[in-house]
Amino acid sequence: MRGNRLYLIFISIIIALLIITLFAVIIDRNNGIKRREKERAEAEARDAEIKRNIALLFEDNDTEEEIAEEAEEEVEEEKEKREAVVKGKRVIGADPDLEDEIIKIENAPENLIFIGDSRTVGMKHAVGKNKYRWLAQVGIGYGWLAGTAGPMLSVSANAGVKMVFNLGVNDPGNGEKYAEYINKRIDKWDKAGVKLYYVSVNPVIDGYSNATNEKVDACNETLKRKLDDRVGWIDTNTYLFERGFNTVDGLHYDEDTYRAIYGYILKMIGEDE
Repeated sequence: MRGNRLYLIFISIIIALLIITLFAVIIDRNNGIKRREKERAEAEARDAEIKRNIALLFEDNDTEEEIAEEAEEEVEEEKEKREAVVKGKRVIGADPDLEDEIIKIENAPENLIFIGDSRTVGMKHAVGKNKYRWLAQVGIGYGWLAGTAGPMLSVSANAGVKMVFNLGVNDPGNGEKYAEYINKRIDKWDKAGVKLYYVSVNPVIDGYSNATNEKVDACNETLKRKLDDRVGWIDTNTYLFERGFNTVDGLHYDEDTYRAIYGYILKMIGEDE
């Protein structure tokens, strides 16, 4: 009996070894197939790269005259790009029907107070004599609104008044603070018969000021999301990209652009009335 058990154990070990060997052979065979497929793919890729390089050698066989013409064209293109940047012209995706448009308003809304920074100051000078009140100062931001302009606005918060805010380009990171400031006072102003509007922070020429269009867009998204629904949102930013705009220094606009912004604001408020 003991001899039979030993024999069975021996046979079992032999069978197990055979099974293990068989699996090892199968795995090695599969690995070999995968390795050969990979090597074949790499060889085909190398052959394709060689063929492309040969084709490029023949395609790039231009004459000296053609090379000189191409170089001259590239110089002219770069020159035009630099001139466009210096002039500050932006007509990105401009709608031909809107390009360089300045809206003329016959029956302009009454009792507006424009509150803003140097861009609002520039707009006031560009539109010239008008019937509105302007509370604007160069180089200011949220601190000026909360500390200086706020008390003056409280005195002016009479029935029929429309406050038009256009702040944020000097401190685009304060979008939430601007929204909170207005939202805390809107119940009082609404009861007094005051209507509020917020004009979007408008585009810049990137690289010409501390602000960037990425920061401007983020500020606008925050304002739109956080402002009370009773605050009218006037999206001059989108309008300017559709119309096109000029700046004098990357941040401040030329007179035509300021007049375009002014006309669009009056149009939107008039339609809201």
